[in-house]
Order: sequence, then structure tokens, then C-alpha cells
Amino acid sequence: MRKIKKFKIPVYTYEIARMCRKTGLNLDLTGLGAERDFKEYISLLASTLEPSVVFDYFPPDDEDTAVIGSDSASRNPSTIAILTLGSPFADRTAIEKEDTRRQINITAAISFLQAAVKVISDLSAQEATREGFVFSKPLYIYSKPDLNTRENSKSGSDTYEVPLYRDELLAKLVKRLEAEKIGIFLNDGLITPEYSCVFRLEWLIKQKRK
Repeated sequence: MRKIKKFKIPVYTYEIARMCRKTGLNLDLTGLGAERDFKEYISLLASTLEPSVVFDYFPPDDEDTAVIGSDSASRNPSTIAILTLGSPFADRTAIEKEDTRRQINITAAISFLQAAVKVISDLSAQEATREGFVFSKPLYIYSKPDLNTRENSKSGSDTYEVPLYRDELLAKLVKRLEAEKIGIFLNDGLITPEYSCVFRLEWLIKQKRK
């Protein structure tokens, strides 16, 4: 099991603004219509980020991962990760009462989570490449906010899988990956801190070029 605490992620302010406007949020009503004001607000949110992750390799015959995804996927090895943006970010966004700013916070959280997932995916892919494999797109077993929608996925191809007995599976993964070491806990099917996700990267045999 690997653990990385408080790693750095890129902050895509312009992408967050685009996502906000596309969903119909009026930034002017919140006093964040000006580019400088919006950038300062997102920077303030980003200053509370403490992204942390635990992840590990799971062999193709693992009983827990066999219930995730397609039949073919169950025969492939995988990397499974549990990632959080941290308690300070969750606490900061929880105090916001104004509805539009709450929606901005959620949109920012989506962008931050996607960026964090990509950092860990790229890091893990180095090992897979050495073994002659490539990674699939992330398959989300759990995510809050929901990273499943086409709008939330830049490529439109990230997937979300809710396997049968998901809560039971989450409990096993949280225990196996020792997620409490990065402050993650599972209660009644919900992971805390709030802005967290559990995802699988399937190891695929790299196709040789003809």
C-alpha cells in the first residue's frame, strides 16, 4: 500500500469559470464576475486543499475487485485508490450559505478532484508501463461530487460503476488500504471528508504497433 499526503495539484481557474457559466451560474450576482475576483476566490479555496491518497495493486484474481466493472475487467490486474481533498477544504466549503457560491464550491471541487486523480493516475502509470501495461480511464466506485457525468469528464469517457453491495465493498477497501491513515472514514455508506473518491485503474495489455 502506498500513501501520499498533501501532494500538489494544478488549479484550472479558467476551466472552473467555464464550467460554472455552462451550468448557468451568474457569477456577477456573487461579486465574482470580474476575472481577478474569481481567480482570488478560487485561490482562496485552493489554499485549503490537502489532497491525500492511499492506493495499491490488486491482482486479477482478487475477490473484491472481481465485482467491479465488466467480466473482462475482472480478469485484469488493477490499481485501486482512495483519495480525498482533505478536511480543511470540506470545512471551508461547508460554511458557505449563499447558494450560488455553494455551487461554485462544488464545481471547484469537481475540478480539484479530477486534477488529483490525474496526478495519481500518471504516477501509477509509470509502474504499469514498465510491466508492459497501460491504464484504463478511471472507473469510479464512489465519488462525491459525482464525477460520472459527461460534463464533469473532460474526455467524456470516465466511467462510474456502482457494484452490487457497494457499501460492503467500500468497507473492505477502506480497511485494506488503511484509509484512516489519511483521515478517511466510512459511515453508513458515506466517506468523510466529504470531497473524496474511490477509483479503479484497470491494467490493460499494451497493444503493439503494427
